[in-house]
Amino acid sequence: PEEPIRLALELAPAVTIGSFEVAPTMTIQIGGHLRLTELLGIELFALAPAVPLHLSAAEGDADLHMGLLAAGVRLTFAAPEDRWVPFAGGGVAVTFVDVRADPQPGFAERPALVAAGAPYLRGGVAVTVAHFLRVRLDALVGWAMPSTTVRFGERDVATWGPFLLTVG
Repeated sequence: PEEPIRLALELAPAVTIGSFEVAPTMTIQIGGHLRLTELLGIELFALAPAVPLHLSAAEGDADLHMGLLAAGVRLTFAAPEDRWVPFAGGGVAVTFVDVRADPQPGFAERPALVAAGAPYLRGGVAVTVAHFLRVRLDALVGWAMPSTTVRFGERDVATWGPFLLTVG
Protein backbone atom coordinates (compact mmCIF):
# COMPACT_ATOMS: atom_id res chain seq x y z
CA PRO A 1 0.00 0.00 0.00
CA GLU A 2 1.02 3.59 -0.66
CA GLU A 3 2.26 5.71 2.21
CA PRO A 4 -0.26 8.42 3.13
CA ILE A 5 0.66 12.04 2.48
CA ARG A 6 2.38 13.41 5.53
CA LEU A 7 3.30 16.95 4.40
CA ALA A 8 0.61 19.64 4.32
CA LEU A 9 0.90 23.26 3.21
CA GLU A 10 -1.40 25.99 4.51
CA LEU A 11 -2.62 29.28 3.07
CA ALA A 12 -5.62 31.05 4.59
CA PRO A 13 -7.03 34.40 5.70
CA ALA A 14 -7.21 34.93 9.46
CA VAL A 15 -8.49 37.47 11.96
CA THR A 16 -6.02 38.41 14.70
CA ILE A 17 -6.82 40.11 17.99
CA GLY A 18 -3.93 41.37 20.07
CA SER A 19 -5.80 43.70 22.34
CA PHE A 20 -9.29 44.53 23.40
CA GLU A 21 -8.39 48.24 23.13
CA VAL A 22 -8.19 48.19 19.31
CA ALA A 23 -10.03 46.49 16.46
CA PRO A 24 -9.03 43.05 15.13
CA THR A 25 -6.75 43.00 12.11
CA MET A 26 -6.63 40.80 9.01
CA THR A 27 -3.63 38.52 8.54
CA ILE A 28 -2.63 35.80 6.10
CA GLN A 29 -1.67 32.43 7.54
CA ILE A 30 1.14 30.67 5.65
CA GLY A 31 2.81 27.48 6.76
CA GLY A 32 2.98 23.76 6.79
CA HIS A 33 3.24 20.70 8.95
CA LEU A 34 4.94 17.35 8.66
CA ARG A 35 3.46 14.23 10.27
CA LEU A 36 6.25 12.19 11.82
CA THR A 37 3.92 9.45 13.16
CA GLU A 38 0.17 8.83 13.10
CA LEU A 39 -0.19 11.11 16.14
CA LEU A 40 2.83 13.45 16.26
CA GLY A 41 4.10 16.07 13.84
CA ILE A 42 5.87 19.41 13.63
CA GLU A 43 4.49 22.69 12.33
CA LEU A 44 6.01 25.92 11.05
CA PHE A 45 3.80 28.86 10.17
CA ALA A 46 3.57 32.62 9.95
CA LEU A 47 0.87 35.22 10.20
CA ALA A 48 1.68 37.98 7.74
CA PRO A 49 -0.01 41.38 8.02
CA ALA A 50 -2.70 41.87 5.37
CA VAL A 51 -4.43 45.05 6.54
CA PRO A 52 -2.76 47.46 8.96
CA LEU A 53 -4.49 48.62 12.11
CA HIS A 54 -4.97 52.40 11.86
CA LEU A 55 -4.81 54.65 14.93
CA SER A 56 -5.65 58.34 14.78
CA ALA A 57 -5.50 61.15 17.35
CA ALA A 58 -4.78 64.87 17.58
CA GLU A 59 -1.02 64.13 17.59
CA GLY A 60 -1.17 62.29 14.25
CA ASP A 61 -1.85 58.91 12.69
CA ALA A 62 -0.11 55.54 12.96
CA ASP A 63 -0.44 52.25 11.10
CA LEU A 64 0.41 49.04 12.94
CA HIS A 65 1.31 45.91 10.98
CA MET A 66 1.12 42.81 13.16
CA GLY A 67 2.49 39.34 12.47
CA LEU A 68 3.92 36.17 13.94
CA LEU A 69 6.49 33.43 13.19
CA ALA A 70 5.95 30.11 14.98
CA ALA A 71 7.26 26.56 15.37
CA GLY A 72 5.77 23.77 17.41
CA VAL A 73 4.42 20.27 17.70
CA ARG A 74 1.07 19.07 16.39
CA LEU A 75 -1.03 16.14 17.56
CA THR A 76 -3.40 14.80 14.90
CA PHE A 77 -6.30 12.68 16.11
CA ALA A 78 -7.20 10.86 12.85
CA ALA A 79 -5.54 8.85 10.11
CA PRO A 80 -4.21 10.87 7.15
CA GLU A 81 -6.88 9.41 4.84
CA ASP A 82 -9.84 10.25 7.16
CA ARG A 83 -12.34 12.88 5.99
CA TRP A 84 -12.43 14.78 9.33
CA VAL A 85 -9.07 15.47 10.96
CA PRO A 86 -9.04 17.19 14.38
CA PHE A 87 -5.70 18.48 15.67
CA ALA A 88 -4.11 20.34 18.58
CA GLY A 89 -0.64 21.69 19.14
CA GLY A 90 1.57 24.20 20.78
CA GLY A 91 4.96 25.79 20.63
CA VAL A 92 6.81 29.07 20.63
CA ALA A 93 6.41 32.11 18.44
CA VAL A 94 7.89 35.53 17.86
CA THR A 95 5.30 38.25 17.38
CA PHE A 96 6.10 41.55 15.77
CA VAL A 97 4.48 44.95 15.53
CA ASP A 98 5.76 47.36 12.89
CA VAL A 99 4.67 50.93 13.73
CA ARG A 100 4.71 53.61 11.03
CA ALA A 101 3.56 57.09 12.00
CA ASP A 102 2.46 60.30 10.29
CA PRO A 103 2.76 62.89 13.08
CA GLN A 104 1.24 66.36 13.19
CA PRO A 105 3.66 69.35 13.27
CA GLY A 106 5.41 69.57 16.61
CA PHE A 107 5.54 65.79 17.11
CA ALA A 108 8.39 63.49 16.08
CA GLU A 109 7.99 60.18 14.27
CA ARG A 110 9.67 57.19 15.90
CA PRO A 111 9.08 54.20 13.65
CA ALA A 112 9.66 50.91 15.39
CA LEU A 113 9.69 47.19 14.82
CA VAL A 114 8.99 45.54 18.16
CA ALA A 115 9.34 41.79 18.67
CA ALA A 116 8.16 39.65 21.57
CA GLY A 117 8.29 35.97 22.48
CA ALA A 118 4.98 34.14 22.74
CA PRO A 119 4.11 30.60 23.77
CA TYR A 120 0.98 29.44 21.95
CA LEU A 121 -1.67 26.73 21.83
CA ARG A 122 -3.49 25.95 18.58
CA GLY A 123 -6.30 23.60 17.69
CA GLY A 124 -8.93 22.96 15.07
CA VAL A 125 -10.42 20.58 12.56
CA ALA A 126 -9.87 19.99 8.84
CA VAL A 127 -12.31 18.37 6.42
CA THR A 128 -11.33 16.81 3.11
CA VAL A 129 -13.17 18.38 0.16
CA ALA A 130 -11.08 16.80 -2.62
CA HIS A 131 -8.01 14.60 -2.94
CA PHE A 132 -5.08 16.79 -1.80
CA LEU A 133 -7.39 19.59 -0.55
CA ARG A 134 -8.73 20.20 2.94
CA VAL A 135 -10.61 23.15 4.39
CA ARG A 136 -9.67 23.90 7.96
CA LEU A 137 -10.90 26.04 10.84
CA ASP A 138 -8.53 26.66 13.72
CA ALA A 139 -7.81 29.01 16.59
CA LEU A 140 -4.54 30.08 18.15
CA VAL A 141 -4.18 31.50 21.66
CA GLY A 142 -0.86 33.03 22.68
CA TRP A 143 0.75 35.22 25.31
CA ALA A 144 3.23 37.83 23.96
CA MET A 145 5.88 38.88 26.46
CA PRO A 146 6.30 41.83 26.68
CA SER A 147 3.30 43.60 25.21
CA THR A 148 3.83 46.54 22.83
CA THR A 149 2.57 50.00 23.81
CA VAL A 150 1.93 52.72 21.20
CA ARG A 151 2.40 56.29 22.43
CA PHE A 152 1.28 59.56 20.90
CA GLY A 153 3.23 62.34 22.60
CA GLU A 154 3.33 61.47 26.29
CA ARG A 155 0.18 59.34 26.44
CA ASP A 156 -0.37 55.66 25.78
CA VAL A 157 -2.87 55.19 22.93
CA ALA A 158 -3.00 51.40 22.52
CA THR A 159 -1.36 48.20 23.68
CA TRP A 160 -0.75 45.10 21.55
CA GLY A 161 -0.68 41.98 23.69
CA PRO A 162 -0.02 40.25 25.92
CA PHE A 163 -3.11 38.15 25.02
CA LEU A 164 -3.28 37.04 21.36
CA LEU A 165 -6.13 35.29 19.54
CA THR A 166 -6.20 34.28 15.89
CA VAL A 167 -9.05 32.52 14.10
CA GLY A 168 -8.53 31.33 10.56
